[in-house]
Amino acid sequence: MHTTNSQERLALPGFLTPDHPKDSLRVFARPDGRVELVLKEYVPLEESVPDYHVLISTEYGAEQHLQATVRNGMVVQIRDDNSGTQKFILRVGPPCLTFTPATYTVRAMVNDQEVYFKCLTVLPHPEQQRKSQLAQVQGPGGTV
Repeated sequence: MHTTNSQERLALPGFLTPDHPKDSLRVFARPDGRVELVLKEYVPLEESVPDYHVLISTEYGAEQHLQATVRNGMVVQIRDDNSGTQKFILRVGPPCLTFTPATYTVRAMVNDQEVYFKCLTVLPHPEQQRKSQLAQVQGPGGTV
């Protein structure tokens, strides 16, 4: 039986960790590596985007490795004139930022206060998985 220290954080939250993030706290990247995260929704139209400072990191045990920081240039406002509100959406991914397959933590800070937290899981592109599976099926003599 495998037991896990409650302070231990594995690379893939949800596997063997008793305090893993719930599904509602996780976001999966698109196959091409792009991600859209809704930082805030149902915001009045007259409110402007705060100065978000987004930290993207990976965690292994007690170690935390900062992978990227993102500023407001990647935050867009999406208006919904029917409801009179808007959303603040963070858009990240290639070509500016490339994620390798892993699980990351995403924290958005405003005035040094955390206002947003999600776990972001980036999976391999389906084409990469297909090529990997084909390579395993092929024997030394060629295609089976």
